Amino acid sequence: MPKIKGEHTSLYYMRVDMVVKIILNNELYLQSKRAAELGKIISQKLECSARSAKTYISEARKVITQLTSKSKEKLLQRALINRELLFSVAKEKKDWWLALAVAQDRDRLLGLYPREISNKGILTLYNSINFKIVSDSGLEKIVRSGNIIDLLKDPKLMLKDKEVKRIKTKLD
Repeated sequence: MPKIKGEHTSLYYMRVDMVVKIILNNELYLQSKRAAELGKIISQKLECSARSAKTYISEARKVITQLTSKSKEKLLQRALINRELLFSVAKEKKDWWLALAVAQDRDRLLGLYPREISNKGILTLYNSINFKIVSDSGLEKIVRSGNIIDLLKDPKLMLKDKEVKRIKTKLD
């Protein structure tokens, strides 16, 4: 493996990148029991010795470890770079729908779109509250404001235990 003043050549890193792609295409190669098989595949594809293949694999595993252990900020930066690359390719090919989709995804990553609001939680909350124990003034307040959270914050809007028991006996 040729070195230039203690550093590897670009050929070395190109080969390491190829090994990274091979490993990422089949994650089973990360298992130690598949190391021999991976070594054979690498030495055949790169036409190198088994020892060189081991070196490439070792370096590729370091690269994969670095990719997965980066901070959130670096991961976001990498994701944005990938989106910009995809955006430029889509524009070159004049695939405007793809360019739009990539731009939307990029903008979503940047937080430029408001978050989607789901009423599922409120519906679940409504379903889990027994409105039979809510006082008339509590029901009026919900109707006026449309906000059930007011009901939960103000215990005065709920009926007292004695009133609840009285209502239950009437219903039975």
